[in-house]
Amino acid sequence: MSSFRIVFLAALLLLASSTLTAQEWGYGVKAGLNLKSLTGGEGNSFNTGFHVGLMLRAEFTDLIGVQGELLYSQKGTKYESLSAAALDFDTNAGNTVSTTGSLSTILNVTNSYIDLPILFYYRPTDRIQLGAGVNVGVLVNSVGSGEIVYSDAFTANSSPIDPLIITLDYDYYVDDIGEGDMENLLNFNLDGAAARVPRTIGAYYFDEERDGSFFNTLDFGLNADVLFFLTSGIILEGRVNYGLTDTTNNNYGNSPIVPELTDDSADQNISFQLSIGFNF
Repeated sequence: MSSFRIVFLAALLLLASSTLTAQEWGYGVKAGLNLKSLTGGEGNSFNTGFHVGLMLRAEFTDLIGVQGELLYSQKGTKYESLSAAALDFDTNAGNTVSTTGSLSTILNVTNSYIDLPILFYYRPTDRIQLGAGVNVGVLVNSVGSGEIVYSDAFTANSSPIDPLIITLDYDYYVDDIGEGDMENLLNFNLDGAAARVPRTIGAYYFDEERDGSFFNTLDFGLNADVLFFLTSGIILEGRVNYGLTDTTNNNYGNSPIVPELTDDSADQNISFQLSIGFNF
């Protein structure tokens, strides 16, 4: 068992026992905006999501306590790249034609987690609360959308290829190898032979085999936040969540679509959350 799992289990046990020994305890609801991305690649930038969930708070004294939450939280990234690529296409004549060109990718990934944060807090004033703690997330849904543009492309015989624009519609849990919309095809010419590809493709269209989902199920991380009591019952909260584990499944080789997400670098979640909540 890793040291982080030991710390998290200890924090969970402390939260459970503190609900029995705390001087006061309370609960609430919260919801808000996530600004989210992944570390580990130059192509990643921030996009938006949301979170919503429940809070349980145990006060040891007027100044310190522990807070646990159960959240539905969207994480992920906006991935963009422009790189040289080599793609093979099957023609209607039954042969395979190798091509080289420039591949532009825009992909918005939304990974939805059930998060369990546990934070220890300190209140320097009646209106401000500072917190820090650990987080475990279980991935329950994983989708992506965007497009690729294959341009400035030529066959091995130096024949030019018209630009190909393909829509990305990914469901990382459901999609299968080579999956695409075969009823809506993009027709083009390769060395005088007709070829076609789906106008919309799934997450594993270019993979030869599937070894689980592209994104790992469990995510462990750290949280730090500041909370403002606007009134006794209404709160405004800002939080940073930083993942400590690699979110991507390294069993997938270098993908022509998302090469920086399939290399050996760690792609860790990072998100900034802004919440409004209600205490009861």
